[in-house]
Amino acid sequence: MTAFSSRHSGDLGGRLTPFADAHQLAVRIHISEVDAPSAAAQHVASMLVNMLSRLEGVVKSVAIDCPTRVPLAGRVAPLSHRDEPLDQALVGMCKRIGVVPLGTSPSQILIHVGREAESGADLNVYGEAWWGGIFTHSVAGTGESALPFGPYIAAAIATGEIFKLARILPSKRTARRDVFFSAWSHIASALPDTGGPNEITSVLEKVGLAGVGAVGCAFLHALWAMDAVGTLEIADNDAHGVEDTNLNRYCLFGANSIGKQKAFEAQRILSDARFRINASDKSFDVLYDQQPNRFDLVVSAVDSNEARAMIQDKYPPVTLSASTLDLRAEVLRCGPPGEGACLRCFNPPPMKPSDEELRVSLSQMPAKLAAMVGELVVSSDEAREWVESGKCSETGSRMLEMLQRNHREPLQFAVPFVSVMAGTLLAAETIKQLAGGHGCLDGQTNRVSIQFFDPLARGNARTFLGRDHRCPKCADGPALQIWKTRFKGI
Repeated sequence: MTAFSSRHSGDLGGRLTPFADAHQLAVRIHISEVDAPSAAAQHVASMLVNMLSRLEGVVKSVAIDCPTRVPLAGRVAPLSHRDEPLDQALVGMCKRIGVVPLGTSPSQILIHVGREAESGADLNVYGEAWWGGIFTHSVAGTGESALPFGPYIAAAIATGEIFKLARILPSKRTARRDVFFSAWSHIASALPDTGGPNEITSVLEKVGLAGVGAVGCAFLHALWAMDAVGTLEIADNDAHGVEDTNLNRYCLFGANSIGKQKAFEAQRILSDARFRINASDKSFDVLYDQQPNRFDLVVSAVDSNEARAMIQDKYPPVTLSASTLDLRAEVLRCGPPGEGACLRCFNPPPMKPSDEELRVSLSQMPAKLAAMVGELVVSSDEAREWVESGKCSETGSRMLEMLQRNHREPLQFAVPFVSVMAGTLLAAETIKQLAGGHGCLDGQTNRVSIQFFDPLARGNARTFLGRDHRCPKCADGPALQIWKTRFKGI
């Protein structure tokens, strides 16, 4: 296991096989010659390559069978050159991600991309407009929509099936079947729900994105691919920037992005977007305070409860939030105030370790202590004395400040297909909201979730999530009245 696979190496409490026992799969992606020129098929293929190329330890290699000299149908692969043909763009993306190698040996799994089912394929995958999925019989798509939502959903479901094939306990495996999901109706079914317009017009105006992590990357990827217009403010204050542990699921970034600030790197990669991106390395609550009337819609893609609470403290008129947990993706439209869940509901900020706990922990890590002594250029004797006694000193104060600054919560399990599903649904909800609200999550059904253990589970639908009665942010009081005044209901 390397840092690239550290986030998906867990066994989810015994629900997955141990990572060392995973059945690594050599995957081949075949793109239909008939459908390859269409934006829909290209979006499916691109996101498939993107995600599978990140699953180190699960996917052994990725081979690509694609007709040559097919031009890109718009914005398809942000990690590739825009003037490359499709086959070169897909190969180049895999190389630039730099995690899973291109396939050179015979494949074990064949994935076919196109509307017509391929009898010899292990998975047939297709999506367009708002719907997408996997199937055993051909689907009646038109190929006319350039919207990426359905194609990304299809790619996420297919990648989830590959992951489960490699990691699910044999006793828990079920036969693959027809599975579709719609970002328009939020219906999971064995037949595609093709409702929703092939094209949609909306302008990004007074919209802010909090967090450019895994979900935020997928959100931006979808807006870029659909040729959204307007202006989007994005903020991410992670001082560590893009790390190697991020590459298993950050669909905008490749190996060359490691060490760079997330918001500015996303702005650079998507510099040809039709919408303007204003990037900030401040936390979103700080950005909000600088111009409190700037945002009518806040899109939360942060991954910590502390950050969620700080955004809720601003009580923006409308907040859309997406999150992931293990193999489940969720999107929430916060409110109505005092009725539906707010961003802080069911998300209590974690208790941070005390100064004493940090000191005691350091006493058990001699290598880390030695490294801190060298980095701070302090006396090793004074450092050891502080670690052993806790006695106040200038050396102790400096060491404690470093421990507090560098403390990080344990890494949580995360996979690319869940993040892409969450970010895609978040982008679709944002566009529907800005286009007038038709088909949106609303005051009666404010949440949609989908879990990948069983993509056809009854709970994979839109529901209502009421407020957490223990939540202090949306309890009756002055703050709630402010939120009610600002809130824009549908």
